[in-house]
Amino acid sequence: MVQDAQMKRVHAEKLLNESKMKIDVLTAEVEALKSLVLSQSPGRGATGSHLHQSRASPHNSPAARKTSLTPKAWLTNAANAANSPVKKLPFMQRRNTSEGIDDLPLSAADLRLIEEEERLQKQVDFKEVDPIFHKEFTQWRERPEIDPESPFLRRILNEEIKTCLHFDNMELASLVLEAITTNALEIELISEQKPTVKTCALSQVPRFCPFRMRVDANADWHFVSQLCRNRIAAVCDFFTYLRYLRQGLIKCGLHDAYWDVIGLRKNIALARLGLGFIPKQGVRGDDDAH
Repeated sequence: MVQDAQMKRVHAEKLLNESKMKIDVLTAEVEALKSLVLSQSPGRGATGSHLHQSRASPHNSPAARKTSLTPKAWLTNAANAANSPVKKLPFMQRRNTSEGIDDLPLSAADLRLIEEEERLQKQVDFKEVDPIFHKEFTQWRERPEIDPESPFLRRILNEEIKTCLHFDNMELASLVLEAITTNALEIELISEQKPTVKTCALSQVPRFCPFRMRVDANADWHFVSQLCRNRIAAVCDFFTYLRYLRQGLIKCGLHDAYWDVIGLRKNIALARLGLGFIPKQGVRGDDDAH
């Protein structure tokens, strides 16, 4: 959810920058139109002198005739420019100088870079429904039970969860998975003024272990590292979301719920690889423990 919000924020900022560029272009065209009208207005001296100045004026050059527009034509072009993508507008870039800000045409390399960024952004925003998984999820929504034998849960257990909870201490890892599915697992942060290195109960390697966990209220506490805690928390988030759907605490349609589950599966993969994991539901203890 946080990642989706960040992507939407980036997209909104991009649209804002594009709007500013369009405003700059339209402002420049307005100024050019004013200058053109003033230069062609009568009453600025003798007729012959005015015609002579008009012939000598750069506005009569072939390039100027191409850009000189009547007010009606200019308004038409302005409307088209406002509704067209940025790449169809005159490409300009801002340059700060001692006299102010100048507009310079973008180079071919800059244009290629902009097009490449737009192409990559489309790839990032691209989403496509997996028809097989969508069918399995739809069937599960009809009878939302935490049943490991259902096609929906069996697929996720085999493809994500079991690999995410694969640790050297497999005996404890299996207990952790069972505690997650029964909502009995507890994890809490340890308050230490001077953190010390301990042996992680799951990975069996020396690490700073700022968390401790237990699989039920009568079990012993085990110290776990940040990586192991993140992997457990990602799986907890997934099962917590399923419980909320089952209990009706989350009100959303089938399509939105499907993409929420996809986001949770992605988060499990990120946590397993040790990348940018952000807990979605949080890990709580006592009666609300995961």
